[in-house]
Amino acid sequence: MIIPLKYRERCTNEYFRELEKIKSHAPTSIQKILMGINKKVVDNFYATYPFFFYSHYDDISEEKIYSLAKCGNIFMTYILVLDNTFDQDNPRDNSTLILLHYLHQTAISELSKLFPEDSLFWTFYIKYEYDFFSTEFSSKLRETHSNEIDMPKFEDFIEDILKRNSFAKCATAGLLSLKPKLNATVDPFIATQDLFHIGLQLLDDLEDWKKDFKNNISSYVLAKSLSDPTLINALKQNPNKTDIIGKYIYYSGLAVDILEMAISYFKKSLNSVSEYNVPYWKSFLENFILKTEKQRDEISFKVNRNLKIKKTHSSLVKNTPFNSRLNDKLDNKIIKSAIEYINIEFDKGFVEMEHIMELPDFSKGINPNHGITVVGKLFQSTIVLDLFFDLNDIQNNLISEEIIDNEIKSIMDSKMQNVRGGWNYFPNYKYLPPDTDDLAQVLQVLVKSKRCNINEYFDDSIGLLLDHNTYPNNVFKTWILDPDDDNLIQDIYKTTLKNYWGDFRGADIEVTANMLYALALYDYDKYSTIISKGIDSIISLQNAEGTWSSIWYWYNFYGTYVVVRLLSYLNTKTDALKLTAKYLKDNQNKDGGWGVNTSDPLSTALSVLILIDIKKTGYEIDIDVFKQSINYLNRHQKETGAWAKVPFIKMKVGNKYVTYRSSTISTVFVLKAICGLIKHNISLI
Repeated sequence: MIIPLKYRERCTNEYFRELEKIKSHAPTSIQKILMGINKKVVDNFYATYPFFFYSHYDDISEEKIYSLAKCGNIFMTYILVLDNTFDQDNPRDNSTLILLHYLHQTAISELSKLFPEDSLFWTFYIKYEYDFFSTEFSSKLRETHSNEIDMPKFEDFIEDILKRNSFAKCATAGLLSLKPKLNATVDPFIATQDLFHIGLQLLDDLEDWKKDFKNNISSYVLAKSLSDPTLINALKQNPNKTDIIGKYIYYSGLAVDILEMAISYFKKSLNSVSEYNVPYWKSFLENFILKTEKQRDEISFKVNRNLKIKKTHSSLVKNTPFNSRLNDKLDNKIIKSAIEYINIEFDKGFVEMEHIMELPDFSKGINPNHGITVVGKLFQSTIVLDLFFDLNDIQNNLISEEIIDNEIKSIMDSKMQNVRGGWNYFPNYKYLPPDTDDLAQVLQVLVKSKRCNINEYFDDSIGLLLDHNTYPNNVFKTWILDPDDDNLIQDIYKTTLKNYWGDFRGADIEVTANMLYALALYDYDKYSTIISKGIDSIISLQNAEGTWSSIWYWYNFYGTYVVVRLLSYLNTKTDALKLTAKYLKDNQNKDGGWGVNTSDPLSTALSVLILIDIKKTGYEIDIDVFKQSINYLNRHQKETGAWAKVPFIKMKVGNKYVTYRSSTISTVFVLKAICGLIKHNISLI
């Protein structure tokens, strides 16, 4: 439950009206200051702060609550301007001082309309104002006149936070004072606000540590870090202090500890109002807890992943996937630097090509209350492994057998457990069903590896696909669903696909072509009927221009590539290929590349692969087409040896598309294209 829009809109409107009054009589310099701050005010949860607690005092008129909120927003503007005056990066001038005076006077004037001189409110206000200013001025003076960061004890840190956030408590003091019939002199919501602000300050300290370090601003995160002798010694030996401190904060576990502390304070804040009727405040705290838990989990995951990669890296230094000497066919600058890039990414664990998304957590039932971060690179790993086979075709044992065995084991270990259908795109996310595209990719590399008894791994999944997940026209469905699964998992799958992925139900051409190619590699004789009928359907779905459309991939290059690869492998004679070749020849850009609107390396590499496969079937392809494309790729290779990341995978989520792109994947496809050219003795110069 969030603060209703009507409250937020009116609070914003009343605040802006008050600012207009100020700006109408103010010089340009003051107007510029206000323009830089007003958005920070209205976008802040403090903008409607009194409404968090309004339900407890439900017989106070809304008009008075709006007035109280307006005063709060003026004070917030005052505090932000004051903070700017102390910022060492911002020069102070008379305009700022005039504005501060005017804002303070305006807020007091508005409060006086709400609370008479003898109101209980002013007792609270005087205390809170004193606490705020005494803490703010003393801390800013310390920062201004000190070249070192203070190292406060935790209890001093707490006291500082409570005083610095005193003005926020004026809102609940005001609500209490507007209801005199209670005869109450104690604000029941002090504890929940204090606990919340401690947690909030911990989050701010973690987020702003770099800025705080630069400006000698005291914070608990920096004090905790700089009290460690190990870090102090490291700082003495390394001039890049922020880099050393950042690594310490995250890799020592301090960042996760700080987030755990913040979560603990947010929960204490929530528990302290369990018996009060403040639903907006409770909902606000619950959301803060979930967001902070998510942040903690993401940081923990990334740190553990990077530590694992670092640990693995040392064992790979002497066992890199590529031999140091390349044969004459591969001894070319464009190839050598690209292979070196892939080699480096291999040592890093191919982190760059990971696909990271937030998907719903169904662990507590069909209605997820928050999301979890998932990471996938199974599909991408099969593309890389396929490149390894291509490279070994050109130079025997360029990629060691040990490396290939390890890659295959990792892929096989990713198979879904207790679910029929094979593999899904995010192997560690059990709420996404297995899919045909991943099944096809894994089957292809396993067949090419010639390393295991494939039947036991694939026959059941293939049977489920053919029996229950194929359309009458022999086009496969993307998702491999088992009709015998229990209803709950089926409902979860449907919810995930509909709301977070894109539940396409139609002619999925590129997935079908990919799977038919896998079946042809695996056992053509056994699956010849379904392959033949599937090819007929695919050819009939060719676009008039000569391409095939993709559902899950950007543009038509990838879809056309997997279709042509299938037709070429089976040496299918069809005018469809001639039409495709003509389309690519006619649409090659002047720079030698292909792409939508402008050339890009991925579309260019895929186009080269398409033309190579068409050439295999006997159609003549002008050699200049290939040479121009290689010249384009040569010109656009980066110093790292890679090519630019380009939109590759797409998923329609609601009314928008989520896009995946990767430099590693672009580079892999370029290398695959070059391998194809080398095999067919097409010059790279």
